Amino acid sequence: RGDNMPSGRKSSNGGPCERLIFCSGKVFYELHHARAARKLEGQIALARLEQIAPFPSMEIALCASRHPNAEIMWVQEEPKNMGAWSYVAPRIATSLRELCGDTRRVMYVGRPPASSPATPLFKNHKREVRTILDAALKLE
Repeated sequence: RGDNMPSGRKSSNGGPCERLIFCSGKVFYELHHARAARKLEGQIALARLEQIAPFPSMEIALCASRHPNAEIMWVQEEPKNMGAWSYVAPRIATSLRELCGDTRRVMYVGRPPASSPATPLFKNHKREVRTILDAALKLE
C-alpha cells in the first residue's frame, strides 16, 4: 500500500507525527521500507506527490494540517539543482502559508548540487542513497 496523499498517519499515542516527508518517484519506496525497518511508522509520515503540475496545493495544505507540529521535509535522490526541489519548494511554502497560515520551513534532503545527475559507480550510489535515507529518517 502506498502512502500517496493524504497522509493520515498518527503516532502510536494517537497524536500527529513528528516529521512529514513529501517526495516523488522511487525514493518513496526506499523511504517506506527504511521507515518500516526502523519502526518509525508512528513518528514519520510519508506523502507521495506523483503529479506536481498542476501543483496539488490543497492536498499539501490538508496533509500538513494533520501534522501541525511536524517538521516538513522534501526528499529526493537527484542533486539539489536537478529534480523537483526548485519547483516544489516555493509552492509547498505558498500552499502552507496561503491555505493554512502555516509558516513552517520546508527542509531539503537529497544530494548536494552537482553537474552530473548520478555517480558513475553503483557502490557510491548506494552509499549516497543510504546517506539520504539516514538524514530523512533521523529524529532528534
